[in-house]
Amino acid sequence: MLQAVMDELEMESVTISVNGLREGLFFEHFWQHLVYPVVSDVRQFSVLNKARIYQYSKAHANQVRFLAGRLFKQLAPLHGYGRAEEELLDAAALLHDLGTLISYDDHHKHSQTLIINSGLPGFQPRETALIALMTRYHRKGRPRVDGFESLLVDGDETLLTQLSAILRRGRSDGQGLRPPGDHGEHGRPRRLARRLTVKSPKSRMQTNQIIRRLISSRSDRTA
Repeated sequence: MLQAVMDELEMESVTISVNGLREGLFFEHFWQHLVYPVVSDVRQFSVLNKARIYQYSKAHANQVRFLAGRLFKQLAPLHGYGRAEEELLDAAALLHDLGTLISYDDHHKHSQTLIINSGLPGFQPRETALIALMTRYHRKGRPRVDGFESLLVDGDETLLTQLSAILRRGRSDGQGLRPPGDHGEHGRPRRLARRLTVKSPKSRMQTNQIIRRLISSRSDRTA
């Protein structure tokens, strides 16, 4: 039936909104003076709006967002993911600490609950689930998709594991760096405020190499 209507009206696509007539009347009345489209990027607006509603720490979130994004790009030859996956990581980086509004203890679990229960307009259910799960595992634990199997597709468990690892690394490293563009008194990005707790000497060396590349990239970017 829908396809017949689209053919008759010569429509190429249909966007089904999660909102109803009530929301439509509200927007039509209160937004009539605004130039359309009011929101140029619904997905980006959705993430930032969610972050602001739950009083996120902008400075810390941007630190994690920058470092996780940089690490994602540096590891691209290994993981093979593209812009779609990077967007999910970016959203999780901004939203990973939302749960602290409820309680710092187990805030990673609260972050997942807030995202799942309130949703992310513009994102598909699968994407929302992956973002929520990344926030759930940004601190500790082996990423699992329990309870969301029906929403996910083949390869998503591996995707979740790898993106969660990048987010966790970005969060750990971001606790000792200023946000992009924020310099120390001598105009240089601040170094790590604490030593990284990596047990293996080999892992410590590899991690420090990654951090040096990140800091070098930041210096080049803000020079």
